[in-house]
Amino acid sequence: VHYYRPGQEVECAGPHCAAAGLIGWPADIGLPAGCDGNVTIGLIDTAINPAHAAFSKGRVEVIRLSDDGVPESGRQHGTAVAALLVGGADSRTPGLLPHARLIAVDAFYRGDRQDDRSDAYDLLRALDLLSGRGVQVTNMSLSGPANALLEQFVRKLSERGMVIGTSVAGGSDDHH
Repeated sequence: VHYYRPGQEVECAGPHCAAAGLIGWPADIGLPAGCDGNVTIGLIDTAINPAHAAFSKGRVEVIRLSDDGVPESGRQHGTAVAALLVGGADSRTPGLLPHARLIAVDAFYRGDRQDDRSDAYDLLRALDLLSGRGVQVTNMSLSGPANALLEQFVRKLSERGMVIGTSVAGGSDDHH
C-alpha cells in the first residue's frame, strides 16, 4: 500500500526540534512511538562523557581503541553527537532516537598539536568492531583525505546491509 500526503511540511513541536533542524531530520518520520527501543546505533567519533545527564538511562557503551600510552581524545564532539542521537527524552538534550542503544567507539586520540585525530587503520578497526557486534546503523563524523582502503571497506559493509551515515567536513592537507 502506498500513501500520499500533501506537499506541506509537518511542523515540529517539542524540545528536540532545534537538534533535529540542525541536521535536517524530518519533523514526522512516521515511526510508531517507542519503535527505536530495539535499535543499536554505532558511533565512531571522539571520546564521550558517559556520565553526562543525557545518558542517564545507561544505554551507552563506550569502547576506546587507543592504548593507554596515547592521550585520550576530547569529549566535546563525541558527547554532542551521542546526545543528538540517543539523549534521554527527558534530558536537556533529547536525542532523535532516545530509546536506542549506542555503541560509541573512540577511534581518535589527542595529537601533538592538541587536535583530535585518527588514522585509516583505527577507523577500519572501529568499523570492523561494530560490524562484528551486529550493528546495522553507524554514524561517523570526520574530515581528511580520501583513502581507497577505507572506501572499499565502507562499500563492502554497505553491501552487507550496514547503513553508514557520515558528516564529512572536507579534505585535509595534514597527513601526519
